[in-house]
Order: sequence, then structure tokens, then C-alpha cells
Amino acid sequence: MIDDLWTAWTTLSRFPAPSIKQVRLQRSTLFFPTVGWTVTGLLIAFDWLLKGVMPENLRAGVLLIGYYFLFGYFHFDGFLDAVDGFLASHKTPTQRYAIMKDPHIGAFALLFGALTLLLQYQATLHFSPNWFLFPLFGRIAIPWMLSVSQPFSKEGLAAGYYPYPRRYGFFSSIFLLPLCLYPLFWPTCLVGVAVSLAVIAVLRWASLRLMGGINGDVLGCVCILTEVGFLLVNTLLR
Repeated sequence: MIDDLWTAWTTLSRFPAPSIKQVRLQRSTLFFPTVGWTVTGLLIAFDWLLKGVMPENLRAGVLLIGYYFLFGYFHFDGFLDAVDGFLASHKTPTQRYAIMKDPHIGAFALLFGALTLLLQYQATLHFSPNWFLFPLFGRIAIPWMLSVSQPFSKEGLAAGYYPYPRRYGFFSSIFLLPLCLYPLFWPTCLVGVAVSLAVIAVLRWASLRLMGGINGDVLGCVCILTEVGFLLVNTLLR
């Protein structure tokens, strides 16, 4: 179990883990939400530490920069690749996959990447105090997506998680229970679950229609869109 936890940690962050004796990618997804909770705790702690040092708008920007540098860079890279691959016109599944693997950033990725960061920053300024929970839902959405999808190919990051036991997606939901214990968080939790399921449904449909399956970039896209969607919807409902 400890190996699975450390595997999840090294997969979703820049921080190295102690020696891992056995890598079990499927089981490691059970602990993806623990990384989300850890990031949430770090955001809360550093927000408190910086509160007396810098204004709210600057503080939000610094926290997001730190978040992306330490935890979100991998998912954001996948999001950019997926945008380029999905929005390319008149391409075969193999061509879309090749576009996603191309290290160069296309026009679609540049445009939607900038807009996504802008929306996320603005949402953190107007949605408080529960905006710190966005990393949790982004990382719960990944095992949920794996539970209802199939890999595009037998190679690549996503293929390593298959065959994926659907029960793992269910068990990962247990990490939402702390929110369910406090009625104050019920609306936020419901929004997070609804946004996660909506993002998964759309990206699953797009992946099957355009590629026939998912890859690692799509998983990163699921995480980023869930996080940003969570912030935006909660901001609108505030």
C-alpha cells in the first residue's frame, strides 16, 4: 500500500519519493485524491502565511504559480496537447495522436491555455474560501475517467493503467467523505462531483469519436478542465 501511495505521489508531483519496491499503476490511482488533499492543505497554509505580506490578487497569482510548478505542470501539458489534437480539422485518430505527442505548442493550445489560466486566476479571486479544494476534484476525476474509458493504444502512459478495475474509481470517492461530514461543504461537493462527471462525459465522448480511446494527455485534460470548471461554476453560484 505504501508503494502505491508513493507511486501516486511521484506521478502527480515533482517531489521524489522513497524507494518503491513494486509499481502498480492501477492501485496507485486509489491514492490520487490524497495528493489532492495535500495540495489543498498546502494552498491553505501558504495563503495564511502570505495574507499579511501581499494583497489578495497578488497572493492568488503566487499560489497558482507555485501550484503549477510543483503539481499542475504535467496535467497542464496534457491539456495543451489534447486541445491541439482534438481541435485539429480532418485528421485520423493516428494523426491526432501524433499531434498530441508533438512537443511543439500549436495555436489552439496557446489560445485556450492562456484563456484557461486567466479564467482560473479570476475565479480564485471571486470564489472564496473553498476555492482551495479544486486540486482534490481534479485528481478524483482521473480514476473516474479511467473507469469508463479505454486506451487509444497499447503504448503510452494511459495504457499502463489498463485493464483498469472500475471498483478503484469507486473507492477513490471515499476521500470525499470528509467534505460530506460538514453541511457547509455539501453545495461545494455537489458542484465538484457534477462538474467532474460533466467533464468526463464530454471528454469520453470526444475521445471515442475522434480517437477511439484516451491517452495520458486526455487524463491531464480531465484534471485541468475539472479544476477550472469547479472554480468557475462555484464562482457563478456564489
